[in-house]
Amino acid sequence: LSWREKHLSDVIQPLALGAPEVTLGAPWDTGVDIWSLGCLVIEFVYGYAPFREDPSEEDTWTAEDDHLAKIVEIIGPIPSSLLKQGRRTAEFFDEQDTSFPPYLSHCHLAVLLTCLKLSRGVSSNSQLGADD
Repeated sequence: LSWREKHLSDVIQPLALGAPEVTLGAPWDTGVDIWSLGCLVIEFVYGYAPFREDPSEEDTWTAEDDHLAKIVEIIGPIPSSLLKQGRRTAEFFDEQDTSFPPYLSHCHLAVLLTCLKLSRGVSSNSQLGADD
């Protein structure tokens, strides 16, 4: 077995660059590296990590809660097929595997604006590799 089939650790990425399947404890493969690269590209271009975690000071939510909440807020719902495979899904989602508990509904405007700027840049081909 290679490292692709036999994972030596569940801690393979910094949380800010972490793919949802890693946080949820679902099976993962080399695609999680592409996720991390995408996060780094956004950070290099815009100077802000899109899914940087911010635990609450009142212990209302954890860094992992916040990380997954930002992913859902910016990208949309995590596919139910992935949620069903996660060993830790019940820690973050309700019984229907469709939403976060109410305390995780906070939205981080700076992250959202960063992603909107990126999507506009990509759709107009004005910033990322457009031929002039």
